[in-house]
Amino acid sequence: METRKVSLLAISFASLVIHSSFHVADIKISVGPNIRVGAQKTRQAEPFIAAHPVDSQSLIISVSEVVDGLKGQGLLSRSYVSNDGGQTWESTELPGQHEALVNGHVQTELDNWILIAPNGEAYYTDLPLTSKNSAPIYVFLSSDKGHTWSGPVEIADRNYDQPRTTASLRDGKMRIYIAAASGGAVVLSSEDGGHSFQIGARIQPDNLGHQAMNPVSLVDGSLMLPYFDFPVGEQHPLNFSRLYVARSEDSGNTFGVPRFVADIARPYPGGAYFATDVSPGKFRGNVYGTWEEGDFGPRLVHRDDQLFREESGNRRVVVVARSTDNGRNWTVPRVLRAEGRGAAHFATLAVSQQGVLGVLWIQDEQYESDARCFRVWFAASVDGGDSFSLPTTVSDKISCSDPNLNPEPYFKTRLKGGDYIGLAAAADGSFHAVWIDARDGAFRLYTARIEVR
Repeated sequence: METRKVSLLAISFASLVIHSSFHVADIKISVGPNIRVGAQKTRQAEPFIAAHPVDSQSLIISVSEVVDGLKGQGLLSRSYVSNDGGQTWESTELPGQHEALVNGHVQTELDNWILIAPNGEAYYTDLPLTSKNSAPIYVFLSSDKGHTWSGPVEIADRNYDQPRTTASLRDGKMRIYIAAASGGAVVLSSEDGGHSFQIGARIQPDNLGHQAMNPVSLVDGSLMLPYFDFPVGEQHPLNFSRLYVARSEDSGNTFGVPRFVADIARPYPGGAYFATDVSPGKFRGNVYGTWEEGDFGPRLVHRDDQLFREESGNRRVVVVARSTDNGRNWTVPRVLRAEGRGAAHFATLAVSQQGVLGVLWIQDEQYESDARCFRVWFAASVDGGDSFSLPTTVSDKISCSDPNLNPEPYFKTRLKGGDYIGLAAAADGSFHAVWIDARDGAFRLYTARIEVR
């Protein structure tokens, strides 16, 4: 195992704002080997990972895989399971999905997400684009740590986008929540173990676009829904977007007044990720959020009297903010970045059962339009988000994608192999990162174990 000793950059929020002073303390971050997951030539996209709440050796990855020779884009949802803490991985199929791609019923499957509930049950959600141009949500269930799956349960009352899941054990009852975009930010819930879902509240206070992020079950049993608003087309001449959270105390049927978190200096915000500390320690109940600040992002530019999509800008850095009152108020965001590198993307985080906060992101090697070369970075906090370690590299090689090796239409606008990466905290306190890596030019799934001491 490669071990890097890094300094914990201890900067209080007050000193950052007023004096910009800091002091340094030492911790150790150990990054294990980068492990390739999947068949040798398989190309993949949009990974996520979940850790079992009790069994630290049990992990599940959700991912889309390219199926060459099939109709459409040919991306198939697949799961991988590990019984040894991420050292080895076994592929497990979701029932009926390969056949649906072969017969053309499903054109492609994206937005994969994996959840392991507090009782150990696993829930895999994805978004299939069907031959009828509909986009329902599929939900697959597993009672054996992801080795076999049942389903799918199909939620097909409307078209959805980016479904994300969480689970809550409240009043002795397990509830499964799905947040997604569909005419606003919506929440669906299940009280029968994911066998059926009922639609709850929809957040759509104006005529802007509204994109739900991952829902969060708070320690008091309530539900928090983060979401962005953003301009939709030329009718909204806005050059920024805004991030909010709303809280429900009745299982997602209604939400209170949304609380403003941040504005983003670009019209298409990308993603954000939130998590809460459920450890028994002094930071229990803290809620953390991460996203990227700055103007670097996708935009339309004129070239020779034609419009082209381009990723460009001057600044994009990871930030982390904390709330100690269930999202009512948020600290000034803390900036995380690997100095001397380019734009940051896909920030995500996880909190261990020991109360350690880990943050994962990818960062371009340099600032340039439509950058294709990046590394994966990690930072940690052991004091509830007051300070963070200096970033350390997770990927042991630079990823530089080759468009000739990734010809699918999906990858033409996804230069990092998707729209997100994943980080999970296992029961033993270790973190497990998953990302799409193109160190050989083609997009492939990698994972690594990270320890914070």
